[in-house]
Amino acid sequence: MPARYILGIRDNVLLAASARLVLAYALFALLSNDPRPALFSLRYLTLLALLSAPAFSLLHPLTLLALFPSAPLSARLLGATISALLSWRRYLPEPYGLFHVELNEREAEWMNMGLSGEGGFERAAERMALRVIEAGRCRPGGKVLDVGHGTGDSLLLHLSHPTVPRPSLLAGITSVPIQHARASSRCLRDLEKLPGVRPTLKLFCGDAISRPPSFAPVIWGHWEGKSHEHPLYWDSSFPLFDSILSIDSAFHYEPRERFFQQAFRRLAPGGMLALGDVCFHLPPTIGLGQALTRAAIAALMDVPAVNIISLPQYVNQLQRIGFADVQVEEVTERVFPGCAAHLARQRGVAWKAFAPVIRLWMWAGARFVIVSARKPAGMALPAERRTGKQEELGVGMEDEA
Repeated sequence: MPARYILGIRDNVLLAASARLVLAYALFALLSNDPRPALFSLRYLTLLALLSAPAFSLLHPLTLLALFPSAPLSARLLGATISALLSWRRYLPEPYGLFHVELNEREAEWMNMGLSGEGGFERAAERMALRVIEAGRCRPGGKVLDVGHGTGDSLLLHLSHPTVPRPSLLAGITSVPIQHARASSRCLRDLEKLPGVRPTLKLFCGDAISRPPSFAPVIWGHWEGKSHEHPLYWDSSFPLFDSILSIDSAFHYEPRERFFQQAFRRLAPGGMLALGDVCFHLPPTIGLGQALTRAAIAALMDVPAVNIISLPQYVNQLQRIGFADVQVEEVTERVFPGCAAHLARQRGVAWKAFAPVIRLWMWAGARFVIVSARKPAGMALPAERRTGKQEELGVGMEDEA
């Protein structure tokens, strides 16, 4: 019991880990046709790692090399190593925190890759955010939701930038508690300086996609006595939004298409969805090196395999959901090279090492796009669903600023 408190491990985590240990051993015994196979074997550890991987990856087929005893030792070691790399994120905390602050030279805390032009990194990152805000057609007195806002620089634009209209409601979502706390503090500071009527500020800490825990009993909009306050929950207490924005983060959402669906539902008729996002050039034939590089970097950057889609597929997802007037501007050459160059100039060895990864990702087919899509006017409001299976319900850790 004391160990659980010291390590911060919850009972459900211990239960899930124990279940994976048993299931992997059962599969190992079945594959080896041995009721009591050796516990510490390469095949068992590979199966355990595969069951622990948070999502399917394009690299998974390579892990199967470790399961064939007749394969060369080097191939089996490669398969086991890849399976371990695919599973490591499950046991680590959220990979984002405040590390990005050191990339900024002044008081800014930008963490998007930036849109190259005049000025340094901070100006490029601000230019990216302003471009997405422009694509979102934010209007004076509108209701704005910024998803994946980090420590709040994009939120501050809505409160203080001279070219950005002041909303009546400014809402935000980030999944990192320390970023949520920092963004709340910075926004409240600027909010107090505004004269006249001030916007309502409501920031939410949780996943970008609204979803309850597995098998959660969701009855009349409540889970374990707590109202669903996720801004994208179908019956959220938030009003419908005029603009939903996501700047350089939607490629992490798992799956991103579900985020599109929830955004469509929570937009007011005529409302806009705008994103700075990543899609991929996926030609019919591609070199093995490029394919493996793309898959490896996607796993490293926590990009779900389901989000590795081409631009036509991306547009088709939005249109199939119901969005109209889908507009796409590719800005790859203004994003990846500039970001890589900025990282290469940093003092930290880790930043310098990551610079060529950005260039490799571009070589492997990554494309950066500014996307906007409109919910047609006259669309029905979110339908009430309180019977049968609940779809896309959500609960998160909510904290109003």
